[in-house]
Amino acid sequence: MKRMPLIAALLVLACNDASDSVAPTDGALSLEPVAAASIPGQEQGIARLMDAQTAAWNAHDAVAYGQTYAEAATLIGPTGLISQGRGQITDQHAFLYNPTNGPFRGSSQSFVLRRLTFLTGKYAVVELDVALTGYASRPPNLPETEPGVVRTYVTWIAVKQGSEWKIGFQQMTPRFAP
Repeated sequence: MKRMPLIAALLVLACNDASDSVAPTDGALSLEPVAAASIPGQEQGIARLMDAQTAAWNAHDAVAYGQTYAEAATLIGPTGLISQGRGQITDQHAFLYNPTNGPFRGSSQSFVLRRLTFLTGKYAVVELDVALTGYASRPPNLPETEPGVVRTYVTWIAVKQGSEWKIGFQQMTPRFAP
């Protein structure tokens, strides 16, 4: 059986999710984004997810950071490292935050929401501009965008699990210019 790429699989799930999707009434399959106004309160859930992740990063709390991800999440970091599952993501961040020799010990992260697109009531694409400052060191293949600042473009596929939004997939791309 051929495996479908994660993004394609999530799009298929999103478009076929009859329980919460806002689908065309004629039954046709649509990949058009759902207007955010048609999903009351969902924006606040995404904002809470962003706040939780920023707070966990800035506290250097790998466990709390990992809790912002779905159990089976995939994270592709800005250097191409792929972490599969919440456990690997948590372990990777425990290394990054290590107070003795972690490269991102003492760092701060901040987000700017660039775009939010709800695919259904359970899936959203979240596009962020992220700035990382105050780090102890950085991998040589992770460029500084400007002195003391690493900026990345981050895309999440957020998944609503119960009443909470979690990150199901994350792709980070380094920015080379401010």
